[in-house]
Amino acid sequence: MAITRTARRYARAVFDIALDEGSLDTWQRDLQAMAIRLAAPEVLAFAGDPAVTVAAKQALVDEGLAGMERRRLSLAHLLIERGRLAELPAIVEEFDRLVREHQGIAEAEVTTAVPLAEEDAQEVQRRLASITGKTVVLRRKVDPAIVGGLVVRIGDRLIDASLATRLEVLRSQLAG
Repeated sequence: MAITRTARRYARAVFDIALDEGSLDTWQRDLQAMAIRLAAPEVLAFAGDPAVTVAAKQALVDEGLAGMERRRLSLAHLLIERGRLAELPAIVEEFDRLVREHQGIAEAEVTTAVPLAEEDAQEVQRRLASITGKTVVLRRKVDPAIVGGLVVRIGDRLIDASLATRLEVLRSQLAG
């Protein structure tokens, strides 16, 4: 999912509040629950309908989030007032990333041509941990187009050790 600048700002603001309160885990759990409860297409369509009043939209959210803590409801109300409820999943994703970063955990997306064997995955994880100085959690993907090797995305870094890229470089050097 693409994270917009707006979603990053909301997530950062909520993260700062949660950090100040010492309630990162509670906020994380509640935000995920909010995203699940408010993700229904009919809820998003209702919330995005300009003919429906903000008060009616907020009443629907209050009903859907019954029992949720007041600050969480305030966030949902703010998102409705500003027409940003559809960005809640991206806000939650960015919030989760900020929490992992705060905890010293980095998420790495590792793409290989064939499924990565467990021992190879552990070796990649160990090497990435030594490079980043963080605990690394792997998210594995398979893409036969890379032919062999692997492509790693970790934070804003890209490590492309794929055979497809090496062949492309060789082809351009030979064409030269």
